[in-house]
Amino acid sequence: MLYIYLGIVLLIVILILKNMFEEKDIFFQIDAALVLIPLILRLLLIK
Repeated sequence: MLYIYLGIVLLIVILILKNMFEEKDIFFQIDAALVLIPLILRLLLIK
């Protein structure tokens, strides 16, 4: 069950990164970066 959860989080991180680099507006990039930080910490199992 843990690996399914980590796989879903990894997929979300990849999609956010893809959209973050395609977006031209700096504020959307900052928002995406702020969302990525807790997701990457969860992926690394740091709470």
